[in-house]
Amino acid sequence: DRFIPSRGAMNADLCQYMLAPDATAPHPPSKGHGPTHRDLLFATLVASDDRRMLRFQSRPLSPPSIALSACIPRVGGAATSLRRHIPLIPTRILDAPNLRDDYYLNLLAWSNSNLLAIALDTVVYVYNVDSGGVTAVRAIQGGREYVTSVCGLVWSPIQKELLSSHGYSQNELCLWAYPRMNRIKEFTGHTARVLHMALSPDGASVVSAAADETLRFWSVFGPPSASTRPPRFHLTSSLCGVR
Repeated sequence: DRFIPSRGAMNADLCQYMLAPDATAPHPPSKGHGPTHRDLLFATLVASDDRRMLRFQSRPLSPPSIALSACIPRVGGAATSLRRHIPLIPTRILDAPNLRDDYYLNLLAWSNSNLLAIALDTVVYVYNVDSGGVTAVRAIQGGREYVTSVCGLVWSPIQKELLSSHGYSQNELCLWAYPRMNRIKEFTGHTARVLHMALSPDGASVVSAAADETLRFWSVFGPPSASTRPPRFHLTSSLCGVR
């Protein structure tokens, strides 16, 4: 048999009144809904959404931020000056008597072997910058007029050979072998003073410009057979200078 309580002896209204909270009674302050133990455990063991290891979005992860102070060097020592020192006085002085005052002439040439060639009138001097020795050769025999002087100098970038250009009455180019300064070859064809010379980028050819208003290209510093050939090109026009 089951037990059936008697509801007639119970006051249902009184029971509901006793269970309902009293609105006039003071209540303790509410603590609010803080994080639960599950939330704290998830935040500790599982990374946040920005640092998730496996992502299904196409947006790449942003690199971690680096403090700017870690990239700035410490300021404490004296700042190092990056300006180079440029001396205001020459390191050495050489006398150059009989140097022609003519802007048409190129009377200085410095080689890759640290040899400095200078033409003074009809004589070519080669100054060894390392040892200080000087070698001289008379490039033009006879005639000391202004127009017969040496007009230009060009060094070979490969060999110790010097090319000089002359005025009247030779109007030619001469190739010299250093240090004996032996005359190797003469290049003729101009009919007036050979005023200027320029070396090709490969260092094998030289172009000469003369007062006869022509440019001539010579394979001077190329193979041995090339130096015996006539000039490869002829350009005829009015000119003032080549540099």
